[in-house]
Amino acid sequence: MPGVFTEIKEQRHWDITSGERFNILKDYVRCGLEHWGSDTKGVETTSRFLLEWLSYTCRYVPVGLLDVIPQ
Repeated sequence: MPGVFTEIKEQRHWDITSGERFNILKDYVRCGLEHWGSDTKGVETTSRFLLEWLSYTCRYVPVGLLDVIPQ
């Protein structure tokens, strides 16, 4: 999660919009395809790591959502 370093450095919660989250996702995929390539093997490897990363980010609750407790 790239936000953890910002939170530590600036000693604050890093609450970003959904558009900013989507841009991070696009950057992640772009970097993966640049690193492993855009052939079949590169796409499979990028997808594998992307799914692993997304399985972590779904557990992250944005700070703004903590103001309202879900029922």
